[in-house]
Amino acid sequence: MEATGKLFIDALKCALHGNRAEWDHIPDEAEWSGVCRLAREHHVLPLLAESLNGTPAAVERPKRWELFLDYAREQTLTQACRTAEFKLLYSRLAREGLHPAIVKGIICRRMYPHPNQRVSWDEDLFIPEDEFDACAAALEGYGLAREYTDTPEDVLYETTFKDMSRHLYIEIHTRLFPPAYAAYGDCSAPFVDALERSSEITIDGMAFRTLDPTDHLLYLMLHAYKHFLHGGMGIRHVCDICLFAGTEETDGRRIRSVTDGLRLSRLFAAVFAIGERYLGLKGYPAFADIDAEPEPLLEDILTGGLYGTVDIDRAHSSRITLEAAAAEKSGRRSRGALTSAFPSRRALEGTYPTLKKHPYLLPVFWIRRLFAYLTDRRQGPIDPTRSLKIGSERVALLENYGVIGGRRRGRRR
Repeated sequence: MEATGKLFIDALKCALHGNRAEWDHIPDEAEWSGVCRLAREHHVLPLLAESLNGTPAAVERPKRWELFLDYAREQTLTQACRTAEFKLLYSRLAREGLHPAIVKGIICRRMYPHPNQRVSWDEDLFIPEDEFDACAAALEGYGLAREYTDTPEDVLYETTFKDMSRHLYIEIHTRLFPPAYAAYGDCSAPFVDALERSSEITIDGMAFRTLDPTDHLLYLMLHAYKHFLHGGMGIRHVCDICLFAGTEETDGRRIRSVTDGLRLSRLFAAVFAIGERYLGLKGYPAFADIDAEPEPLLEDILTGGLYGTVDIDRAHSSRITLEAAAAEKSGRRSRGALTSAFPSRRALEGTYPTLKKHPYLLPVFWIRRLFAYLTDRRQGPIDPTRSLKIGSERVALLENYGVIGGRRRGRRR
């Protein structure tokens, strides 16, 4: 790990334990800028502000540090408002006889020394399909606007409702993973009966319904894997997973059984190794017998940002990792970049529902996708060669952790 990454991880480690960072040297300007950049990219500015405040590195840069603090305070205050508004909304849903299970969000924030420093853009609610209409009506009655898409009902798994004036951004899930994605659609299987196992938890004196701890840990892990395929999991995913595993009583046998079945055990052994070795968090006994190198995964995490979308080439490389995982699931040989450019009709139906009724339009949508890819300039000009290189390296990482075929590094202890 390069010096900037080590400084960042050390500061984050201290923040997770409520301590002030103690670096072995005062970083130079390049290192300091790098730490600030990583804090922004991984959405942990408030966490680092807490651990770095009063350190020589901050004192030495009063103007820049004050600007850093201003951003951190703004994000913390906004999160406090968002949390307060969500509590009011959830109380309203409870009064109307609705008790959706919360996943992530406020459930994860409570594990941090200062919960509002762990910012969350949205809150996710998991409900039975037959309660969707009632829940949607309640949210709209509370003043939230429903975000409509052209996604057909048979692949729709989440619906967004928002009122940004009140900092409310709610996602309603009838399934926890989108079935349209061949790469990870089967991740929904462990949660078929999850709502029947849900339980209540008290946060700040208020009762919330959420998943059983084992289900919730599994969801945090598989959700991070989904992001890994779409570009990368962030260091905050690692923090959430390891903090949750160290806080709640969970069924390690069931966790391991599911991850073994999905070929994800070595990957998550590396995740917990990062938490234990670099963040001072508890390991997870269910993966103690697996010797997985955490450093390649940590490097990938640090370079990718929160969702692996730190730049446009990295974001577009996800087409290759998704294709590799989908090919593994179906037992076919991946065509790599070729399939990412010309995916099958089935792979595109979730994005372009028209293809279900008019499959002959597939070449039209291939051209549309390629044109959109080559003309997307939101994060700067696209370099297809670099995107292909990143994708190939990340497929090798999947192979390294045994998620897909190929070399199997790491061994059982």
